[in-house]
Amino acid sequence: MSWLSRFSTMADELRQHSQVELLSFHSFSSVEEKQFEFLEKKYNIILPKSIRAFYRETNGLQLSWILKNNEHFSKEKYSPSSEFSSWDFFEKNLKFEDGAIMLLPLEMALEKNVFDAFSHFYTMIFSLQNFHLTLSEDDHFSEDFLTTDFESYLAFLLAGKGLVSRRSFFYKRTVDFLLKKISTHISTPISFWINRKTLNLDQAALKDKFPNCDQVRFFENKINRVGLRQMAENGEQISKTNLEEIIEKHHQFLMSGGVGGTWQVLEIRGIVTAFYEIEIEPTEGEQAIFERKNLIDISFEKIELPFSNYCSAFAEGVNFSNSNFEKSIFSDAFLQGAGFCNSIFTNVDFSRSDLRSANFENADLRNVDFENCDLRGANFINAKLKGANFINCLLI
Repeated sequence: MSWLSRFSTMADELRQHSQVELLSFHSFSSVEEKQFEFLEKKYNIILPKSIRAFYRETNGLQLSWILKNNEHFSKEKYSPSSEFSSWDFFEKNLKFEDGAIMLLPLEMALEKNVFDAFSHFYTMIFSLQNFHLTLSEDDHFSEDFLTTDFESYLAFLLAGKGLVSRRSFFYKRTVDFLLKKISTHISTPISFWINRKTLNLDQAALKDKFPNCDQVRFFENKINRVGLRQMAENGEQISKTNLEEIIEKHHQFLMSGGVGGTWQVLEIRGIVTAFYEIEIEPTEGEQAIFERKNLIDISFEKIELPFSNYCSAFAEGVNFSNSNFEKSIFSDAFLQGAGFCNSIFTNVDFSRSDLRSANFENADLRNVDFENCDLRGANFINAKLKGANFINCLLI
């Protein structure tokens, strides 16, 4: 399938969606071979095959759309237009649209070193030496952003349907690139964009309540979910008597200086483990650690266990209601159908956990990390969600 037909299919999806107003979609006459040769000679370059392939179909592309629940949307201000916009992108009139693509005509792109003038704040620029693309606020390369290639960028645009906020989020250079020694030039071919990484428009419409649920990161974890589940399900089972002893020792741990530490998660050969880092080791008690344990035969209702560890625990259907788990870690846990009503989970990390059909009604979830969680069917009625993070999670 050609690039233009893929973008046309995407535009049709946007046009037909009940929560989206497609404002514009325009393609243009293709670039002829003589024009390619003229521009290569003029700039003393050899255009990559990927750039030639796109511009043989259309000399530029314009697309813009807005969610109907966008606070700036109104039918008077944002209505579909049959006329294409001026290419004078330095005006940067695109400010509040949720989605925008402004792939410049080839000659103008080469003259300005800009491929995509999609935003009031950023453009996607490139180098004539290697045609690496990067985001820029001022038409200069910056160490703040990763570089990519033209074909990879087109695949990214299709997967994200031109969502403006995905550019700066996805291509932002983070400390992970230094820690994991990953190249700051990334390529994301079509095969990279599996279903979970493509933008779900129904989910995107929920972003006001579930921040960053429309975003996706470049990094892929290599966690062995099947192996982790088997280990946890077959792990040590905790009895009610065991739990009472653990709670007593944990409170001693907290009282002797165990409060205030931070959690670090480490993945080794597909298995994750959580470490609690604290400056001064507590002198009494023992921290509550339920990592990779089977918890389905007990209840955690009406207990106080802040700063405790449930990493990779098997706790499907377990009752965690009316309790305090502040600053605990629940990452990579199996919590389908679990109950968390009226509990305090401030600053808890649930990353990558299975929380399908979990009940968070009236729970305090401020500053909780739900990144990469499966939250389909979860109940958040009256939950406090200020500062919560829903990056790359599944909501629907």
